[in-house]
Amino acid sequence: MIERSDDEDHVRQLLEMRRLADELHLMLGGDSAEDEGISVVRGQDGILNVYEEMMGEARGEFWGCDRPPYADRRPAVSDQVAVFLRKKSEGIRFRMLFDTAVLTVPNGLQRLRGARISGQEVRLLSGTPFKIAIADRSTALIASSDGSELDTALLVRPSPVLNVVVAFFEMFWAAATPLRMELQSGSGDGSPISEQEHDLIALLVAGLAEDQIAEKLGLSVRTTRRKIHGLMETLGAETRFQAGVKATRLGWF
Repeated sequence: MIERSDDEDHVRQLLEMRRLADELHLMLGGDSAEDEGISVVRGQDGILNVYEEMMGEARGEFWGCDRPPYADRRPAVSDQVAVFLRKKSEGIRFRMLFDTAVLTVPNGLQRLRGARISGQEVRLLSGTPFKIAIADRSTALIASSDGSELDTALLVRPSPVLNVVVAFFEMFWAAATPLRMELQSGSGDGSPISEQEHDLIALLVAGLAEDQIAEKLGLSVRTTRRKIHGLMETLGAETRFQAGVKATRLGWF
């Protein structure tokens, strides 16, 4: 028996993800197909209303793939946290996949913190081509992230297309980096980092420049550079990217 190498499995997974992405792009660019369980939702208000209905009607699990662009009328992060906490108390399991592009928008870190506070399972991945919401694997809302505005989405009900959307999410979830929910500060075993250091690692993984990281954290560029170099020294990393990778492997991130 010939065993597949990790590299071969990774390439095969990337090709399959690209195939699914191409299929979904074709669906988003086509006409509504009511007989296939697909309908087009137009306008930001319409998309937000459908999303809120799906969240309200979820009974077992709710999955999401979050990335820009965002609706102008999106709820405040604090309001979203309240909704997630209420649904979690009802027994809903949340799996939220954030594209690293989220960290480039003004309240990106707040969105990640909100997910952490509300107890969601959260992962980070770069280059996700869609915004997705899936409720109980029975309904999905999907929108392309190609444009600068969120104005059109597909509402997908039980159908072969829904199976593709679910498979697409599962593959991206498997490839993403888990985001640690509980942080332990101080020294000793576990994750000896503060919340600010956790955010710093997230921004490094997202590939932001030092001045962008400084702005996100509310620090001077000089202080940010010092913190980055301190983190790299602690981890024995030669580059900022390597520091993010090592922190992830150690379970700090």
